[in-house]
Amino acid sequence: MLFGLANSVHAIGAIERDHSPERLNKIASMAQTVAGAREELPAWLIVEIAPCVDGWLAELDRSMEVGDNAVTAYSILPPFFDALGMPDAQARKDRLAQRAVRILMKLKKHAKALEILKGLPATEANRKAIAECNEESGDFARAAEEYLALGEKERALRCFRSAPDFANALALVRQLESHPARESLEWLAELESLLGRRPQNFNRVMTAPEKKVLEATLERGLGVQRKKPAAKRAAPKQAAAKKAVAKKSAPKAFTKRPPRRSGKEFF
Repeated sequence: MLFGLANSVHAIGAIERDHSPERLNKIASMAQTVAGAREELPAWLIVEIAPCVDGWLAELDRSMEVGDNAVTAYSILPPFFDALGMPDAQARKDRLAQRAVRILMKLKKHAKALEILKGLPATEANRKAIAECNEESGDFARAAEEYLALGEKERALRCFRSAPDFANALALVRQLESHPARESLEWLAELESLLGRRPQNFNRVMTAPEKKVLEATLERGLGVQRKKPAAKRAAPKQAAAKKAVAKKSAPKAFTKRPPRRSGKEFF
């Protein structure tokens, strides 16, 4: 018995009978069921549902920006396209992948967008998106490498400085004309070189006041200003004849829960 075919027919019928908010989940479930029964699908069934397919896909598309629906759609729809033998299946997959990536990046879900991008062709646009996702995910070293390969030196420098990778940042900023951070990075390199020449017996021979001078010099160089300690206030005198009356504190109000969004995820 063809259980896959039977389940597919049942899933398709469930969509046609349902116009509740659960309809979206049933469309997604149907796509998975049909894809799983690919070897059992007769031609007549594919022809029968063909006029409905674009409408179902449009319903899913309108909810792709909700939750993780973009990830779910990208995982279940490509096999569905193949199961139906769509002549433009590959073009549909490409459009779906690009849309899913754009949505996930917009929602700041860069790690999930990166998982999709890794399986896409290494076009310049996809490589830029990979670099951006790596940067937003905190993988600054990999992002800098991607940006350099793309010739994006300014963005690569930003990643080196965020890492921080001072050696590579200094080497790269020297390749950029009139970069606003170059003078400061060069100064920091000179300071690092100077500190590297500190005498070995420095801590033994320097007095405590001299170390204070060094500390103040470094703070001045970094633009740090210590706040002066606030003067102590005298405790207020309590009146001998009157007693303080304690005020009853108002009961705390419960925080109202924000209204839930009506959009539903696929599963």
